Amino acid sequence: MQISAHTGQIQQFEADTIIVNLFRGDTQPGGATGAVDKATDGAISDLIAGGDLRGEAGEVAVLYPRGAIPARRVLIVGLGKSGDFSLEEVRRASAHALRRARDLRAKSVATIVHGAGVAGLPTDQATQATVEGALMGLYRYEAAKQHGEDCHQIEQLTIVEFDGDKLATIRTAISVAETVWAGVKTARDLVNMPPNVATPTRMAETATEIAAAHNLRLFVGDRQWAAARNMGAYLAVAKGAGERPQFIILEHRPGQTDLPRPGSSPPPPASLAPASE
Repeated sequence: MQISAHTGQIQQFEADTIIVNLFRGDTQPGGATGAVDKATDGAISDLIAGGDLRGEAGEVAVLYPRGAIPARRVLIVGLGKSGDFSLEEVRRASAHALRRARDLRAKSVATIVHGAGVAGLPTDQATQATVEGALMGLYRYEAAKQHGEDCHQIEQLTIVEFDGDKLATIRTAISVAETVWAGVKTARDLVNMPPNVATPTRMAETATEIAAAHNLRLFVGDRQWAAARNMGAYLAVAKGAGERPQFIILEHRPGQTDLPRPGSSPPPPASLAPASE
């Protein structure tokens, strides 16, 4: 999914789906949600008045404007109580909205930054959380494709911001979120792999690729290394496996001296140790 930022008004943006939000207890939508409500002749207000939209956390209402605005559909995601709102609620709201958009087979989606308006969250943090929530919410382990699962994917996500002065900040936050997501996705994929795929050898190979790509220090301890450190429980589990054990240590900024190093053992060597018997 491609992610970008655009200056403009969400109600005028040309995407098949746009996303706005609503706090619990709000009877009159404001901000970007109010702008969409006005452009659709009070359609969101009608949903609120009829009890079809309450702003509950995780709630996603679907509105079809039928030509009143360029978007084919509007999703209004509930944010819950404004007093309890935080960056974690931003992630959850974004995840709920994007999953609903995918279920509706949307291809292009535009969203406002959740929490950067009346909630008062910093634009960069709210943007990062919005994008992280979208990416995490849409995650599916790729092996599911082998079982005939419907694998529709959203192709484009656009963050729409009215204030052009915030665009650079938003684009930087998008980049940070995508970097965070790359690490999260790698971890999720490894956790979801069956044990006959995520073997010690495969894990060590992945660690080697990560270390090379990001200039990290890598050490992989073999059976002798673990035995020398009296790691009996670890070796007992490994003994029943068909693979040799590989104890992996990845270090970021290993030369940093202004932080205490844990324990009294000497640091592992920078090179990859052989996983021999």
